[in-house]
Amino acid sequence: MPPSKLIRRLADGTAWPVPGEAMSDLGWDLRYASDERVLAIRLSAAAVVSAYQALVALPQRERDAKIKMIRATPPGLKTP
Repeated sequence: MPPSKLIRRLADGTAWPVPGEAMSDLGWDLRYASDERVLAIRLSAAAVVSAYQALVALPQRERDAKIKMIRATPPGLKTP
């Protein structure tokens, strides 16, 4: 799966995984993918885990603001 479908880059320069079809596909791939795709799938999963850890560690106000930014950022948006 292309990273652009799983990750959104926000105006503050951070990159976050977003829920949706790509995330569901990642879950399926983690369970059933063929051997030649395993590394890319593992790297995508690692990015999701890291983002989750970072999000949960934020204070509530910052976490809410970050989630709002993730939801408001269109897929594939490039930041400077």
